[in-house]
Amino acid sequence: MYLHIVKRPKKQRRAVCGSADVIRKGQAIREIRSAPIGEKPVFLVLHLHRLYCTSCSSLRLEPLEIADPKKHWAKALGRYIVNLLHYTTVEDVARHPGMSWNTVKQIHLQALQKKYSRRKLRHLKYLGVDEIAVRMGHSWLTAVSGREAREKLDRLFALNQPLHTAYLLKEELRSLWSCSSRAQAEPALDNRLKNACAGGVRQLKKFARAIAAHRSGILNYFDHPFTTGIVEGINNKIKPLKRQAYGFRDMEYFSLRIYALHESRYALIG
Repeated sequence: MYLHIVKRPKKQRRAVCGSADVIRKGQAIREIRSAPIGEKPVFLVLHLHRLYCTSCSSLRLEPLEIADPKKHWAKALGRYIVNLLHYTTVEDVARHPGMSWNTVKQIHLQALQKKYSRRKLRHLKYLGVDEIAVRMGHSWLTAVSGREAREKLDRLFALNQPLHTAYLLKEELRSLWSCSSRAQAEPALDNRLKNACAGGVRQLKKFARAIAAHRSGILNYFDHPFTTGIVEGINNKIKPLKRQAYGFRDMEYFSLRIYALHESRYALIG
């Protein structure tokens, strides 16, 4: 569907000075894509006039108000695309109106840049920090946990005294989080590390040294009782976001998609 648009002479003004004292001198036709009507693609054929301003003596093409400069899509199509991306993927959105993946991505990128170009950090009080691999070649640590019957655990302890010692230390460290203040937690942590070193198990001594290296960070929890749980949750959303796009070559676009994760309504499966 092609819709031809011509601005009324009384509405024609210069973009720079805003003057309505203009004279038409020539014409240019520009075709841009707009939001579809049903399943029909819609194109707007804009009849733009070159306007000579009698006030500032300049000759320029009249301003384009329904689309951004040098873009071949209308603002209405941009809003339509961004709204669809709240519910599904870039690939699916591109397939729906028959557009290229790159065009949909560029529309979304522009909208995200505009929205997140000035992020308000004035009231920011705490930061959670974590890492996530975005390219191949990184090593991963896989943690596997399970639960047995206490009877089997006791038999293991009887056969392996170092294992028993490690288990007791683990339970002691877990009880550290029940401390109500830093003043209470600090001596408790130091006592548990001392017990680990005195247990005679080489691996426990190494573990105690590693914990001691992070002593300050651990104790900071009791001044600011926040964990990285929220960050881990965000990472769990970032990973399928990366998988559903088969990776991101444009890191700026990837970063902006992360800022907009809270707006996504669809479940990412990967």
